[in-house]
Amino acid sequence: MHTVARNSAINFLKHKYVEDAYLNNIPEQECSSTSEEDLIAKELGLLIDDTAQKMSEQRKKIYILSRNEGLSNEEIAAQLNTTKRNVESQLSLALKEIRKTISCFFLSLL
Repeated sequence: MHTVARNSAINFLKHKYVEDAYLNNIPEQECSSTSEEDLIAKELGLLIDDTAQKMSEQRKKIYILSRNEGLSNEEIAAQLNTTKRNVESQLSLALKEIRKTISCFFLSLL
């Protein structure tokens, strides 16, 4: 059951990414989304932010530098005075936490 929910969440996010990439190439007046989609996207964003805030300080910094500021693992390691392997490990754990939270969110939508 957990695997189904996780895969469903991942598929939804992949589809959302493709959809967003497509919509970014269409002029504004042609774009339309339902209020339900907007609400789900907003809730999902808030859920991800909340999950990130609950992470340990080091993990949260690494996640924010990677995802929000777009730094590479090497740049993060240099900035935080740690190893690239530690950055990779912490980022992997952060994403695992987020995937788990997202899968629970999508289960509640079913």
